[in-house]
Amino acid sequence: MATGFDRFTARVNLDADLTRKLRAGINLTPSLTRGNGINTEGATQNDGIINLTLNMFPNLPVQYEDGTYSNGQNTDFGVNLENPVWILKNYHEKRRQLRLLGTVFAEYAILEGLSVRSSFGVDLGNRSTHIFRPNVLGAGAQLRGSAPARGSLAGIQSYNWLNENTLTYTRTFNNAHSITALAGFTAQRQYNEEHLMNAQNFPNNFVPTLGAGQINGGDHAITEWTLLSYLARVNYAFKSKYLFTGTIRRDGSSRFGPGVRWGAFPSVSAGWRLSEEAFMRGLSPVVNDLKLRGSYGLTGNNRIPVYGHLGLLQASNYVRGTAITPGLAPATLTNRNLSWEKNRQLDIGLEAELFKGRVAITGDYYRKITYDLLLNVQLPSASGYEVLLQNLGKIKNEGWEFVLNTKNLTRAFRWSTDFNISFNTNKVLALGPEGDPIRASSGQPNTHITAIGHPAGSYFGFQQEGIFLNEEELTRYPVVPGRNGSRAGDIRYKDVNGDGVITPDDRTIIGNALPDFIYGMTHTFSFKNFDLSVLLQGVQGMDVFNLTLTGLGHLQSTRNNRGDYADRWRSAEQPGKYFRANRAPTGFNTEVSSRMVEDGSYLNIRTVSFGYSLPAAAAKKIFLGRLRVYANVQNAWIFTRYLNYNPEASFGQDNPLTPGVDLGGYPLNRMYTLGITVGI
Repeated sequence: MATGFDRFTARVNLDADLTRKLRAGINLTPSLTRGNGINTEGATQNDGIINLTLNMFPNLPVQYEDGTYSNGQNTDFGVNLENPVWILKNYHEKRRQLRLLGTVFAEYAILEGLSVRSSFGVDLGNRSTHIFRPNVLGAGAQLRGSAPARGSLAGIQSYNWLNENTLTYTRTFNNAHSITALAGFTAQRQYNEEHLMNAQNFPNNFVPTLGAGQINGGDHAITEWTLLSYLARVNYAFKSKYLFTGTIRRDGSSRFGPGVRWGAFPSVSAGWRLSEEAFMRGLSPVVNDLKLRGSYGLTGNNRIPVYGHLGLLQASNYVRGTAITPGLAPATLTNRNLSWEKNRQLDIGLEAELFKGRVAITGDYYRKITYDLLLNVQLPSASGYEVLLQNLGKIKNEGWEFVLNTKNLTRAFRWSTDFNISFNTNKVLALGPEGDPIRASSGQPNTHITAIGHPAGSYFGFQQEGIFLNEEELTRYPVVPGRNGSRAGDIRYKDVNGDGVITPDDRTIIGNALPDFIYGMTHTFSFKNFDLSVLLQGVQGMDVFNLTLTGLGHLQSTRNNRGDYADRWRSAEQPGKYFRANRAPTGFNTEVSSRMVEDGSYLNIRTVSFGYSLPAAAAKKIFLGRLRVYANVQNAWIFTRYLNYNPEASFGQDNPLTPGVDLGGYPLNRMYTLGITVGI
């Protein structure tokens, strides 16, 4: 088959004290990755392998006796479904990436307690993707004889450098007052150069390189951005009992226009170690350490397209006389006021260590207000543009986080447990001057909505209330009107606006991707030189927007359907669980609705690791400081009621307003690793 992935990595870390005052070092991590790719997620018309595999007719063989492969054209309905095995055997997509991460640094002690540090890091990358789609691919290509062979070569060369310079002063006065002050500046630059070539008219499928075809198009783009920051921080402690930290940074980003590039982001935090107070001494045998802390600060976000604030141009032909002339036309609107998205956050926490360190508990409450959000807002079609990137709206995230660490057994056989759980609520507080909701699409039109009073990126569609079991119910409940309106056996939807009929205006919020809580637990065991750790990770109360049901659950008989949909309405006497099968759907049966929102709660045995460390004396005999061999299993097993492969799937993850969509999500990989750790 066509997929595979290899990665080769090396790492070198060197540092040395060159003089009594000067210390320097270098870190290098070169890597090479190569793989054969395929489009796994996405719709069937885009050759999403997972969706194609699930939607293919189960009564067709993968391959006929004459060697040809079945596809959707082999049916009475003539559906354009390509055989996924055929694609995997013939599709060519080779990816290569060479990358080098490197950092050099130097620290110099100017005076006692005063030091300067400077570092320079680079991230160099060279990535290429070669795709060849032979003439035997394309829906129905086997029946027609061939489809146009196509090829492309895409590459990107990039570098990112980061220079950090800090001056640090540390001093303790009278064995009571400790102060650490830091000031510095950083500069960062990213440069990308991308190129693309396309080719067609290949004479055959034997030579996939672009030189064998006819170049018919391409693209070339250069993008770059810079970030300059000034920062300062002061830490103060009195007898390790009263703690204070003040920080301020000022960042300038080239992603924003002149006059609005700079943002100032201050923060303060304080801590009180109650266990050091006289009134806590009576509890010291039980409470070994108790600290109350709090913080409040402002942070910024500039993660938008590099030239998002500018009105960009695109190629566009126009008529000049009787000739078509190539030219340019506006593609996006300028927004010179576009600036930093800001987060204002309050944190209050309590840390406790009990029973001589056998138990440690941490609890945190946080409240984060994000405002001036960087969002693409839909524009009226009369404007000639689709969206405009704006600073718009306000969102609140609020929740609790708890951590429990215990040392259960501490003798020859050791067992410790780390447990964490967190609860978060998300609510949109404001959206522009009119408060109009923002709609977004992922896989299907208008699948998500961001509206005041609800979580951002909520699922949007019809709310199913049942099935029209018989003709009498069609007169009792609101129906979809018209020629393709509701029939007995069709889905009965909620009349949200109360006008007596079901129309697109009755679509509403039907769920969201925000879980009730997330949790994790790690058990670590050790006996003599053996160690074992097991990491469990879970999510509870998360909705998954299973849009694979737009194909697997439409009951049109033009493709495969999910097995549980066999329990469908057949008659008033056999109502079943799901709506009726119908070659020409009526009553909005196939529209996006709450039936596609499924419980994605899961518990994953995320990692199991077993290792053996050579005794120190034995390692010393072979001139080693440490030697450990280990075996790991990642994603050992997942427990979930979700029927698709991966409850964590999220199609189109680049848009924060369209979370939680499963459109042929790739299954979780179970990974086995054998390794050796050597210390010199």
